[in-house]
Amino acid sequence: MKKKLMLMALLMTATFIFSAIMATTDDGRRVVLNSNGTWEWLNQPQPGPIPPTQLQYDITGSWAISFTVGIFDESYNAEIFLENGSYVLLWHGTFSDEKYPITVVNNREIKFQGKSFHNGIISFDATIRDLNNMQGVASSSGTFAKTGTFKAIRK
Repeated sequence: MKKKLMLMALLMTATFIFSAIMATTDDGRRVVLNSNGTWEWLNQPQPGPIPPTQLQYDITGSWAISFTVGIFDESYNAEIFLENGSYVLLWHGTFSDEKYPITVVNNREIKFQGKSFHNGIISFDATIRDLNNMQGVASSSGTFAKTGTFKAIRK
């Protein structure tokens, strides 16, 4: 009888010691507190898109974009504007104009694409330096993918 009571007491104690505790943060999010001192979100909050208004500088307007990818230096003009709450780039290419969405990474970094005469679609990872300047990495894709640099100056 004593052995059964001792075993039940031991099992109850282990259950309380090794079980996770549910908690709610001040802002209403649920978190699991583990017995080993770690924690995790019950329903992992998903980061939402960064609204365009959170960019440090207003990037709408006309831009002169120049880049070097591989052995080719190229220059194009582009317009950046807001469309349905998101930034869009209108790329003035050699033969036609094309629209590309702009992804806001954080308050000073964006990603966008354009079309190169020599290298096809070019991806740009841009750092916004100030109100009139951007610079970063330009890269092509495909069989002979190349990477280079670019800069953009407000016109």
